[in-house]
Amino acid sequence: MASFLDFTYDCMYHLNQYFKASWPVRLLFGSHLKPPSHETELQVLRVIDLLKHKKDPQESSIVKLVNKLPTDENILSVKDQVNGFNLLQLAVINCRKDILIILAGSKVIQYHTKCSPPLHLAAHLGYEGLVEILLKNGADLCEVRGLCYPDNHQAVGYTKWMGMLDRPVFACKREPSLPVFCAIAEDNIACMKLLMSQMMEQGIPLPLPSDLLHFSCRKGSAECIQYFCKKFPWEVNSLDKERDTPLLAAVGWGQKCVRILIGHGADARGISKMGETALHRLYRNDIDGLFTIFDTTKFLLTTGLEQMINELNNDSETPLHVLVTHVGYIGGHLLHKQDKDQCVSRGEMQTDYQEQVINTLEILLKFNADPDFKNRFNLTPVNKLLHIAVKSSFSQQEVATSCVRESIDTHYLYKNDFSYVKKAVEVLLKHGSDPNSQCPVGHTPLILLLQCLAEMDIEDICLEQKGILDTIEVLLCHGAETNFMYGEQGTCSTLLSEIASRFFAAQRYLPAVKEDTLFEYARLVNQVLEILLKHGMNPNRVSKKKCKHLQGGSGNALIDFVRLAQQANTTSDFAVIRHWLLTLFQWGADPDLEPYASEPIICHSQSSIFLKHQGTQALNHYIYEVKEFDSLFDDGHAQDLLLLFYNTMSHCVLYDCLNNARFMARFHPLGATGHDFVKLLTKLSENPRSLKEIARVAIYAALKRDLARRVSELPLPNPMKRYLLEIQ
Repeated sequence: MASFLDFTYDCMYHLNQYFKASWPVRLLFGSHLKPPSHETELQVLRVIDLLKHKKDPQESSIVKLVNKLPTDENILSVKDQVNGFNLLQLAVINCRKDILIILAGSKVIQYHTKCSPPLHLAAHLGYEGLVEILLKNGADLCEVRGLCYPDNHQAVGYTKWMGMLDRPVFACKREPSLPVFCAIAEDNIACMKLLMSQMMEQGIPLPLPSDLLHFSCRKGSAECIQYFCKKFPWEVNSLDKERDTPLLAAVGWGQKCVRILIGHGADARGISKMGETALHRLYRNDIDGLFTIFDTTKFLLTTGLEQMINELNNDSETPLHVLVTHVGYIGGHLLHKQDKDQCVSRGEMQTDYQEQVINTLEILLKFNADPDFKNRFNLTPVNKLLHIAVKSSFSQQEVATSCVRESIDTHYLYKNDFSYVKKAVEVLLKHGSDPNSQCPVGHTPLILLLQCLAEMDIEDICLEQKGILDTIEVLLCHGAETNFMYGEQGTCSTLLSEIASRFFAAQRYLPAVKEDTLFEYARLVNQVLEILLKHGMNPNRVSKKKCKHLQGGSGNALIDFVRLAQQANTTSDFAVIRHWLLTLFQWGADPDLEPYASEPIICHSQSSIFLKHQGTQALNHYIYEVKEFDSLFDDGHAQDLLLLFYNTMSHCVLYDCLNNARFMARFHPLGATGHDFVKLLTKLSENPRSLKEIARVAIYAALKRDLARRVSELPLPNPMKRYLLEIQ
């Protein structure tokens, strides 16, 4: 509708200009301004260039040029080709009163402009003297227009017209207003008073007192808020069209505005139609104002609002739920508009902002905010915090589970900084948050944190590795359960093996991940594995996840990791797998275990067909995965991995596996099993282990394979301890 009215107004204006220029109407209205000649246009552009670049050292050369401009030509139709401003607008922007007086005298002051009219610009910039000149020369106090300034008059978006054509949307069309509101928006109180007094003198109805106060609060204009609170004290608890009080509108701008309103009797316990208290509103991400979160929170908690600290909004969220959404948030503006001249980038302010968020979490919890209350998505604050961390890790949001997608609106910008995630999680857990709380899908905080490793860019993971490890440590120290079921089938080791598999997949990325980064990632996976094992993860716990090859059953940690051999791209990848398996062996993984009974497979020779039982120990899985890749044994890495099992398994189980594997190799098609591989199996199965090696396995059994904790306690020399621990 507004667009139609604009179009109609433009048509009427141009028709009016046309008829004014025609005889005999010209006799009544006087001469009409002619279009500028080419020479005039060049002169105007020269003045504009001097104004733009402030190339007037004598402060008089521009005035001389303006005085020479013809008064019968429409010089204001000439605009700067870059920003679209005409001479009058640039005179206001540069506060050139002398030029403005000349232009006003030439009767061009009411030149029609749809964007950033001179009076609106002067009120916005706080140039009281220019406002006075414009008003004396007939500027319209009732004109409702918007500003694109300080940006150019360019489309900031597009909308569909009649459902088909893309129609440009300009900033000046989004929030058109009277000049007095332009002054209020920038807290230019002198201009505001001047405009209001002129409106009263001319008999123009003033905006409603509640509109003036609420607009001041929405814009964070502290001096105007102070003025209107004194002038209209009965409006301090009034409601606007959105059912917001002035305090709810102003709270996002910080403590100064809140103090003024409270000092004039505003009720801090007001609730919006969305069920928000002042704390909810302060922590909303879509408030583009001053995030003095900590100081404002401290003040609000002395106004009676502390009694509503667990008040729920319409999403069943407490202020604590809303506050945790600021951890890792990189959107919004942290500077008040009055501080916009400070040369501080958004990135430079992030550290201070995040520290404020952590301190605010601490103070809310000290005032008995409930850290375990669940919102309508069944998320506690710590769970919501980590759901958002997972969501910001996903490159493709559509593949995330519903609980992750709905944790926060997608248009909010996040970048995980795990040093602050760790601090936030630690504060919440320290005040009693449940480290094993689950969302409807079954995600615990630990699962969510590990999912970040499964989704984040590998280079980002390596940069954030200290924060990630510290956050895992904090969760585990506060009782996070490591022996969880992941999804419907897997265990913690299943999820870890998925994370580990990214090491192999990343080698095929385009552009390729640097080799140093990949091996740094592999070391991080090993550190995560070690921390989890240290805090009670059972490496022998059997998952329900079905194995693809050995016909039936599920796997434990050894099987989950040994089956990564099928993803190896180079022989050196086996050294990485060996490192992970060694960690599992050191923390209790038992290679003798047969986690499930496999179905027998059909074997056939030249003379018979028969069934053969195939063991499901991790060694059998490894042999199955690599037996067809004879070249992998060239440099010894794949062989080292096989020897790791050879040096840890008990006698009967080991030789059953080796003999069975050697026997089964005979019945594979010709060429499917490499000769070197068969020779290696034959050598290991026919040559008994030394007494020293057998004794080592016996010690492992006596220590219940808890090598990391118990080997150091043995009364043995250090070389022998290393021999036992490193499985040399």
